[in-house]
Amino acid sequence: MQCRMHGYTLIIVNSNDQFENDIALLDLLLSRAVEGIFLIPASESWLKKPELIEKLKQLTVPYILLDRVFSDLSCDKVWFDNEYGAYIAVKYLLENGHRKIACIASSSFINGQFRLNGYLRALKEFNIPIDYNNIVTGDYKKESGYLAGQKIINKDVTAIFITNDMMALGFIHSIYEKNKKIPDDYSVISYDNTIYPYLFGVELSSVKQDVKKLSETAFKQLFQKYKKKILLPKILVYSLNLSQEQV
Repeated sequence: MQCRMHGYTLIIVNSNDQFENDIALLDLLLSRAVEGIFLIPASESWLKKPELIEKLKQLTVPYILLDRVFSDLSCDKVWFDNEYGAYIAVKYLLENGHRKIACIASSSFINGQFRLNGYLRALKEFNIPIDYNNIVTGDYKKESGYLAGQKIINKDVTAIFITNDMMALGFIHSIYEKNKKIPDDYSVISYDNTIYPYLFGVELSSVKQDVKKLSETAFKQLFQKYKKKILLPKILVYSLNLSQEQV
């Protein structure tokens, strides 16, 4: 919407979370004579950060990193504080009496690692011993949440923090097959707050991200950069809030 209001056309390309596609798509966009680039780096690019950073330094147009950022790259960035979002979610569970809290995480994703760090941070703050057996790995997809649910149902936990909504959907499906309910049997907090309309009565708390605010801020920042109203890199970090449906 912001692009159209200012007379620009937005070209959207998808790297499918692959580093090689990040590089190829940057070249493609430059060949189309774009005047600026919003970039959400692929998770795979996190593993090949030096190569991507070198590519970005060679760009001849202004760019801005969105959501997934590199702390050691001096450039414009707008992102959510994923560690803090996870921290307030787990802290909320702890403040409501839960002490045995499992986590379905995906450290292979950039933001997934930050969210896992937030989970660990909250437990440490409350002096809760960390049981790494209660951390189950997923891949942000529904199926991995389903498989994680099959493991967690055999664990001695009362609450689960799930680092994205798609895995939460899979988890809910898994435990409902075993006649377990939310919040009767487990308190669950997810992340993204995007699936509430599809839960059909399930009360699911979730960390909410204001994507509209993020995108509008990013456009304004890139537009000012293009017009040379901002010369030094500008970094904006947005906090998050918790949509509380159950505990």
